[in-house]
Amino acid sequence: CMVPYTDCMSILHHSLISRYATVVLNGHVGDALTGGHVVPQLFLLRNVRQLVRHIVRTRTFLSENYLRRLIRADVFDSVRRRLEDSVEDTLAPLSESRLPLKYMLWDLSVRQRRYTLPAATIDRYLFEQLSPFLDNEVHECALSFPLRWLVGQRCYIAAILNGFPAVSTIPW
Repeated sequence: CMVPYTDCMSILHHSLISRYATVVLNGHVGDALTGGHVVPQLFLLRNVRQLVRHIVRTRTFLSENYLRRLIRADVFDSVRRRLEDSVEDTLAPLSESRLPLKYMLWDLSVRQRRYTLPAATIDRYLFEQLSPFLDNEVHECALSFPLRWLVGQRCYIAAILNGFPAVSTIPW
């Protein structure tokens, strides 16, 4: 569950955020549950196989071209096919036909597994970390939001700005 911090934006803002906050809530609330992974390219996908390729491409740290230089072509293609098949198997039981929401549901149920793991040590140098465990009702509520509320995390941002206007100056 570790990620390279070159892919994370929040660490760039830690010095600014630390002027206003001493605690960081992490987990589903500000990420997958509020549409953080519902990105425009998901709306261009036409079928589950394209979604599978999107998942594999965006969740693989090294580029396919780089990996192909390291691994024999026949071995690479075989492993890649098996990987895509296994990802497709994890998507099959999810009862959602709209691909952006299917991806969000996959992210919640397969990749993050309710996000009970606290953030990495690098996040703790300025902030106390709190990782709330969210029950199924919270997940079901978020998954019931209209898709237009999730794109660009509109609902999440509106909740912050309307519920806590004093924090609107803090970067996120």
